[in-house]
Amino acid sequence: TEQVLAARSRKTQSRMVLINGDTKTPNQVVFWTFVAETTWLQGPSRPMIRGCFGGYFLFKPLIYMDLSAIVLAGERAGPGAVARAAEVPCKALARVGKQAMLDRVLSTLARTGRIRECLVVGNPGFESALAPLLEGHSRFARWQAGDASPARSAELAAAEIAPDRAILLTTADHPLLSVGMLDELLSAEASPDRDVTVALVRHREVMARFPDARCTALRFADDAYCGTNLFLFHTERARRLLREWQQVEQARKTPWRVVGLLGPAAVAAYLTGFLSLPRALRMLSRRMSLQLGFTLLSDVRAALDVDTVGDLEFARSLCRDEATVQA
Repeated sequence: TEQVLAARSRKTQSRMVLINGDTKTPNQVVFWTFVAETTWLQGPSRPMIRGCFGGYFLFKPLIYMDLSAIVLAGERAGPGAVARAAEVPCKALARVGKQAMLDRVLSTLARTGRIRECLVVGNPGFESALAPLLEGHSRFARWQAGDASPARSAELAAAEIAPDRAILLTTADHPLLSVGMLDELLSAEASPDRDVTVALVRHREVMARFPDARCTALRFADDAYCGTNLFLFHTERARRLLREWQQVEQARKTPWRVVGLLGPAAVAAYLTGFLSLPRALRMLSRRMSLQLGFTLLSDVRAALDVDTVGDLEFARSLCRDEATVQA
């Protein structure tokens, strides 16, 4: 395509030409943009080129991903200890800093500028409590009734999203989520046939910065990792993982039980310290006929969600500290 921007004056004329070539991959278009400017003199004779390019060269891949988001805002057994401690109808409305956790997450997702729509999924009884907050994000987010199972809720929401669209899955209890974390995940290099990308951080890096943090360590032969509640589903077939996850989600805090999805040999390798994360993902990829991968985030706060009242107080203290530093 060619777009011509012309600026006319009495003596000169400048013209900027944008030439875009695109290469399509699943759910993604890569635009290669070349910009040049030419300026020439106006007069009775043939125009003379006075300056070419003028420092306006731009040769860079610009990534556009047709992306929707799912935010899990439910609770397995209705309002729990966090909601009661915060004196709110559901955990997603517990305040961290000056905002409810769900409000913080939706605001962060919107600021990326990359996400077309967001489905907020929760217990059917939470809809009226969350309605005023969602009204403030009505151009971007909408409600979707879910199930007691987070994986089943995500599957129900995914069924409402166009099959050719990539999906970013996260949770409402992620108040420290930042645009930088999302940009790092969405910009991570991945093979063209990747179906799912899981965002992780190294457990030792979390402990080095936050020794008192409470997070589950996934200990593999190569390193120990922490989850971040950030998953990127690149393809339609990747959504099969949500059905598989329902089999093991109750054991998510017991890593060896999750590894049991791969069979007894994988469990034995994990318990004896011989199973690396890349090998585990290769085994799971073969079992599910999918291509699974991971990316490491540099901001260790990505591992800090709010499962307990202690987690809530910890997140609030971090926000107070950051506000003090900024002031």
